[in-house]
Amino acid sequence: MAIRDSYAVLVLTMDLQQVLLCPKSLSSAVYYKRKLCVHNFTLYDLASKAGYCYVWHEGNGGLDADEFATLVTKFLSSIQDSVERVILWSDGCTYQNRNSTLASAILYFLRSGQKPNLREVHQKFLCRGHTEIEVDSMHAAIEAASSKIEVYTPLEWQTVMKTARPKQPYEVTELRYNDWQTFPPLVNSIRPGKGTGDPVVTDLKHILYTRDGILYSLTHGTPLHPLQTGRSGRRQLRDSVAEKYSQKLVLPAAKIADLKALCQTVIPQSCHAFFENTY
Repeated sequence: MAIRDSYAVLVLTMDLQQVLLCPKSLSSAVYYKRKLCVHNFTLYDLASKAGYCYVWHEGNGGLDADEFATLVTKFLSSIQDSVERVILWSDGCTYQNRNSTLASAILYFLRSGQKPNLREVHQKFLCRGHTEIEVDSMHAAIEAASSKIEVYTPLEWQTVMKTARPKQPYEVTELRYNDWQTFPPLVNSIRPGKGTGDPVVTDLKHILYTRDGILYSLTHGTPLHPLQTGRSGRRQLRDSVAEKYSQKLVLPAAKIADLKALCQTVIPQSCHAFFENTY
């Protein structure tokens, strides 16, 4: 694990990288074939410049809100005990960053006491038209490092990520199907309004989580107001998180057929065992 500085406040940007493919080959034989999708969720620490990659392929997980809730809480569980406040900047993508599933997970994490000194988690969302953030530099570095090479397996993508920034390598964590969690539904809705014409989820610009509840603002730098989530969350806190998947996800039959064909033409023999275990 990379060493994290003992800051009382951590400010990070986070985003999901564009889908990576296996195999990534210079051969034209792969062009019309379905490839295995590899996902990379990234966080970038603005103070220490540390970068964190959470990597999985489509046979080990999907792209639901549960996955992103798992990733955010997994990162929160790894921070130093001295941290009192975490600020997460991201775009406003609802299935990733603005939804009741992620809100429930963060609230559950705070109330669980895993990090007793952590008092606040902030989510701040970029304004439309201003969506370039520091974490994008990680994606650019990974794309540059892989631009002239062939990549056949997710493990090789992890090697690319680890070597993409030699002076301060990114920390890479692989996720498997049994790493994903579902959280007790402490929050029913994060919509700040209830009636026609009232603010909706996509109007949120700042969400503040504390053990006592959630506050919100529709503009940056303005006072926060209590968010009526529809549930107190105290009863559900007695429930525990659960594993989301009991086995690997089944790939579509057409994709399996294409991957088998690629193993006969493009993918090296040394990589066949990985794909055979993924079908």
